[in-house]
Amino acid sequence: MKFFIFFRKLFLFILLTGGISGCKSKLPQCDSKNVKGPLKEIFFQQQNTRKQLKEKLGIVPEEIGKRKQIAYNKENKKRYCTVQMKTSKGPVNFLYSVEFHEEQKDKIWVQLMGLADVPVCNDKGVLNTINGVLKRKKLAQGEIINIRELKYDSDDLVRTCKFAVKANDKIYKYKSEIAWKDLILNQFLVEVFFDK
Repeated sequence: MKFFIFFRKLFLFILLTGGISGCKSKLPQCDSKNVKGPLKEIFFQQQNTRKQLKEKLGIVPEEIGKRKQIAYNKENKKRYCTVQMKTSKGPVNFLYSVEFHEEQKDKIWVQLMGLADVPVCNDKGVLNTINGVLKRKKLAQGEIINIRELKYDSDDLVRTCKFAVKANDKIYKYKSEIAWKDLILNQFLVEVFFDK
């Protein structure tokens, strides 16, 4: 039995920083060389970005990893992408966009938009969402205990968690999956199901 609910979680910070690169008439893919140059500039050369990452997240970027497109807006000709950045504290996923520069149509604008990682299992928003699902579906309600992460798929950005609910002197076991519903709108999907 599966139950779904959505919740919103704001990025820890928003970086309105970007880089420009030359290109031909076609908007380059998220993992192209034309996009990697501005990403390198954003993460390694823009001191404001490096300062924010260090102060707000406690990380120092080390290497640009896997990049992929998650959405494309045909009307605005804008790609939304994720990049897995290798950092001083392990991999961190970021959201960025690629579009043509407003004034120089032969150039692209790459903008870092914020974090792209899904929340952790014991995130307050996740726990509130789980409680809401349990209440709405009239399932065991009580104290959520033994919360732990089973796995995190950094390619698909899906976190699998296990938890139990202590209610009426009984323990009810569940699993949940946390994933993006819409990365651009910053909406997550929390799926809760019984654990056998």
